Amino acid sequence: MVMFKKQNKIAKQQFVDKAREYLGVLVVHAGRNKLGIDCVGLFVCTGRDLGMLDKDYTDVDYSPYVVPERLIESIEKFGKKKAEFETFDLADIVVFTVGKWPHHIGLISKLDDNGDVYFIHTDLTAQKVVESRLDRSWSDRIHSLYSIKGLS
Repeated sequence: MVMFKKQNKIAKQQFVDKAREYLGVLVVHAGRNKLGIDCVGLFVCTGRDLGMLDKDYTDVDYSPYVVPERLIESIEKFGKKKAEFETFDLADIVVFTVGKWPHHIGLISKLDDNGDVYFIHTDLTAQKVVESRLDRSWSDRIHSLYSIKGLS
């Protein structure tokens, strides 16, 4: 489980900027460094880089077939579920369904003046970390939205 330690608040933009340093990194199941990461690894590595984690989460052992309850349970350790998922804030965690189950997460990275929302995530088609616009193909699959504890 990922646990963030108590410390001085980190700015949401700082978290997003640190996550952007992983753009282009290859997608590797259970990866936890710049040689390869998965969608959870993006959050773990970003939190670790900013000194937010209470321990080093480089050792992971989980199936590539997500157990929905475990994914949500992990997210709830470092995120607070938002009641309304139509209202996005910078650095929110967005949980997507694949099929009918929550299976993928991303980080809200930009809210532009035109109302477009962007997120950073691991893209299996591109096989790397990318920043994508939250278009209808993604927004129709939103399961839930979380704010990260420890960000201001």
